[in-house]
Amino acid sequence: MSTSKQNIISPAAPTTNRNLRSNSKSSVNSISTNDLMSTLQSFRTEFLESTKSHSKVQISQFNELKSDIQKLSSLTAELKAENTQLKDEINILKNKVEILESTESVVHSNSSLSQMLQEVSERELCAHNALVYGLSESSSTSAPQRISDDKIALEKTLGQYSSIIPKSTMKLVRLGKVRQDHIRPLKIIFQSKDEPINFIRGFTDAKLGGAMFPTNFRIVRDKTVYERGLLRSCHSELDRRAESGEVGLRIRYVNGVPKIIQDNSKNRVPGSGSNHQPQP
Repeated sequence: MSTSKQNIISPAAPTTNRNLRSNSKSSVNSISTNDLMSTLQSFRTEFLESTKSHSKVQISQFNELKSDIQKLSSLTAELKAENTQLKDEINILKNKVEILESTESVVHSNSSLSQMLQEVSERELCAHNALVYGLSESSSTSAPQRISDDKIALEKTLGQYSSIIPKSTMKLVRLGKVRQDHIRPLKIIFQSKDEPINFIRGFTDAKLGGAMFPTNFRIVRDKTVYERGLLRSCHSELDRRAESGEVGLRIRYVNGVPKIIQDNSKNRVPGSGSNHQPQP
């Protein structure tokens, strides 16, 4: 009987061990869950605080940005107003400049037109004239006698070529004031434009043909004040270039304008640095 009781009671021991293990696992599970919840709660709190802090920073930055945008908007409005004002002022200045340019253009145009008309008129008068340089001047105090003496002197100087002098009536005038050390040029005024042209051409042909005339004696066409200014300027440039060492230069009229050219003519005297006549 005792043996049977022992066999009946002995199976209870394994059940107790299982309960102990179950309680131990339950305790471990309970602790792990609490820790996890605590950790989650802590993380939640930290996250909310961090989010709140970041939100405050973002709100502050947004407010600053909003303030800056408002300032920029205000500045933009001011700049637009200033730009509009500047445009108005520029338009006013443009109108003034256009008025001034228009006025200056009219004045310049009128002045140029006046000068052009004057030049045309002077050239029309000069077309009837020829100038004789280097012709001995009469010492008579009588004007008619001086004119007669000039005609005789011109014929004698031209010699066998005196036939180039037109037979028509012509007027002789000495230019400038009387000076003992200076022979004044003689202006011959013809009745037509062809006469001075033929007179000058005859003299030029005679020189090219080998005729010998006194030094500095020459016959040229009359020139206006403007033309004489151009010629003087050309002579000055020719002298300057000759002094700097340039050789073989001469003045030649190109389309009615005096210009300095390189003289490659075989008839040019060797060693001569320039070839130009005295200025009128």
